[in-house]
Amino acid sequence: MRTFILGLGLSALLLSSGCSGIQPRNGPVRKDVSRDAPPPNAAAMVNYLNANAAKMQSLSCTSLSMRASQDGNVGSVEGRLDCQRPRNFRLTGKAVGQPIVDIGSNSEEFWYWISKANPPYVYHCSYADMARPEVAIPFPFQPDMVLAALGMAQYDTNKPYEVRVNSAARTVELIESTTTAAGQPVKKITVFRSGPVGRDEPVVIAHVLRDAQNKEICTARITHVQTDPTTGALIPRRVQLVWPAEKIELTMKLDGVRVNTIDARLAASIFNRGNLSSLKSYDLARREQDGGVDRLQRVGVPPR
Repeated sequence: MRTFILGLGLSALLLSSGCSGIQPRNGPVRKDVSRDAPPPNAAAMVNYLNANAAKMQSLSCTSLSMRASQDGNVGSVEGRLDCQRPRNFRLTGKAVGQPIVDIGSNSEEFWYWISKANPPYVYHCSYADMARPEVAIPFPFQPDMVLAALGMAQYDTNKPYEVRVNSAARTVELIESTTTAAGQPVKKITVFRSGPVGRDEPVVIAHVLRDAQNKEICTARITHVQTDPTTGALIPRRVQLVWPAEKIELTMKLDGVRVNTIDARLAASIFNRGNLSSLKSYDLARREQDGGVDRLQRVGVPPR
């Protein structure tokens, strides 16, 4: 069960992300200052985010290092991440040379497989089913949040946003009220650093997801960025995610990043679970094993 929970911690990059209690780095700004944060108004902040996102239709990270911990238990995974707007992504990971995690999404469904889950099914759910209020999902699935964490999310310029300035922390927050794919109200908060930043320092230092009671769902803190040499897009190099309720922390380092290299043919081969067809699969909406009834209580799916 412990390995299963840590595996879900890895999946949270693709499920949800957010931030609370962000502390800016102290110390002087580096001399090689090359960028300035946008002024603290919603239009300028949204335009900044959209300008960066417009440079990236897809992103592939061929060298993804992940380190997950929970209550002192630590696991390291080497993997690959592919992401394409609006809902295509795939994360695969290995430990000691053996596959341990495969998480993906396309326009129709999402899925996840963790080798140490009990049982190690390929759990899946269609987005159409997920929107039904009676469908219980073991965790909050937020495919749009991975795009935000990678700097690929596009923001609606016509939405009303709240802007909150924290002068003491030297941050500015862009706050959006929205709903999850399951229809639950949440607040998405994008945290900007104010003032000039160094070359590898992020302007956007975090993304936040809070529930209707303002409870922090999880934290995604960006500490270093890299610039794509072809498009000029800013991409996170190091990201730390924390889920307070589950006491899970996940640190990721993205190397070998390529932008806009996924064409339609490659997308068709990456963003499906065909290579997992030899494994047993489980429909989270119907609460049964594909091809036969198998009531499952061990992944937190309540009985009917």
